[in-house]
Amino acid sequence: MKALLIDDEKPILNHLHTGFPWEEWRIEVIGLARNGNEALALVERHHPDLVLCDIRMPVIDGLEFLQQIREQGETAEVIMITGYEDFDYARTALKYQAAEYLLKPIDYEELARCVQRLAGRIREERSAEQDARRRWDRLTAAAYEKLLFDALLGHGSVPSSLVLPEGAELLENQSLWLLLVDIDSYSQREHAGAEQQRKLANFTVNNIVSEAWEDRPCAVLQLREGEFSLVHQDEGGLTVEALAERAQSLRDAVLHYAKVSVHIALYPEPVSSDFLASAYRKLQSFLHLSASGKGVAVYERPARPFEAEEALWAAVEELAGGLKLADRVQTEQALRRWTELLQVMSGEGEKAAESMVHYVAIHLLRELKNMHLLGAEQEEQIWTRMADSRGLKDVLQLVEAMIRDCLAHTSSQKSSELLMHAATDYIDRHLTRDLGMEEVADHLGISCSYFSMLFKQHTGMTFVEYITAGRMELAKSMLCHTDKSIAQVGALSGYADRRYFTKVFHKYVGVTPREWKEHAIPRK
Repeated sequence: MKALLIDDEKPILNHLHTGFPWEEWRIEVIGLARNGNEALALVERHHPDLVLCDIRMPVIDGLEFLQQIREQGETAEVIMITGYEDFDYARTALKYQAAEYLLKPIDYEELARCVQRLAGRIREERSAEQDARRRWDRLTAAAYEKLLFDALLGHGSVPSSLVLPEGAELLENQSLWLLLVDIDSYSQREHAGAEQQRKLANFTVNNIVSEAWEDRPCAVLQLREGEFSLVHQDEGGLTVEALAERAQSLRDAVLHYAKVSVHIALYPEPVSSDFLASAYRKLQSFLHLSASGKGVAVYERPARPFEAEEALWAAVEELAGGLKLADRVQTEQALRRWTELLQVMSGEGEKAAESMVHYVAIHLLRELKNMHLLGAEQEEQIWTRMADSRGLKDVLQLVEAMIRDCLAHTSSQKSSELLMHAATDYIDRHLTRDLGMEEVADHLGISCSYFSMLFKQHTGMTFVEYITAGRMELAKSMLCHTDKSIAQVGALSGYADRRYFTKVFHKYVGVTPREWKEHAIPRK
């Protein structure tokens, strides 16, 4: 906090400066002025938070000084000091929002109390403004992320002018670079059954990716586990080569800190928000079909006509969408269309078609795991069949069998169960940030009261209990498997205050985080 002292009497000015413990009060005296003209120059240069000002001074008196700084928009708290008990003085001082009006001879104890009281008020107001700004920034970021999320999935969305705050750059007017980060062999990680390790790997990579790009206008979105979309605003002079270099640094950091290997694909040019969904689908197929042997790769148009790839990918997405909605008609239509397109591709070369079918099998397995539509036994059978498959026909039959089994499973499920599977998936993906029941219910398109009832019936826990349990399991894993401090683990688990994190952890686990870290045996 900055203070300015103004008085034409030098002894009083010196006493104001040396007679108070400004440093102890955490206040910096940025200047001393003998008249209003000198004071105006100091205000223009330093913009103080607190001003102690005499009224009767040469050149420009205190009241004229106060009037001018208010006309300039300065919001400093001003204590007016005068040797004259004049009502007109006091009225003018109040008109221009003087905080206090004190008479000479100065009661320095009263003045000290006054300064401390105003300093406390300034700090409270500043803290409230910062909290409001942080809440607004989080709200803006969440709105922007939601717009990008919808754009990547190709969902229709409201114009960004109705969502983003006034003055924000509209999404429709931006050019955007797209990068896709995918954890290597993620499906095999699922197959290995190491559920907690898989989630920890996903969480750790997400944090490393987010921290690596936090200095840039870049949003990190996770549409499914093990995969991260980086949407980077185009900056003047930014090139795909520069992005590729930064992507390689990111890959190295993930390997070093998380001991996880990732592949990264970049779209070769910035695109509009309307084209994000198409670019995202292209990068997904390119990453798995063409760039599997490269750490960082720039998208290249496939040798075969692109229309065939685009149609194939659209059919795959319709397959996944039909299964999510338990829509047998949509799923079967998409399967027929995909099979027909695949036959066309196989005429151009069976190897390319076999690669596509194998990738679709992995892709569907990943999606179905995320939707909780596969039991452990079913998953094991699929992996065994995939390992034993020989050629295009076997893999195609495997995909068709997966789809039939899942249709049978979803048709037997109640819609409420599907909703709650979607709810727990959404919560698990956003576990470590501020997350309210209203947000999840809105994501599902149902009321909060209905959501609360279904969630308790489905999980046996309240919404808060479920989030706490998930965060505690994550914290336990990090305490065992990382070198992060307890405060860092608490923050990464969603608890900014260490003491509160310790209290919740002790209540949930039965020991303190430090005791758990010291005595728990790390899981292999």
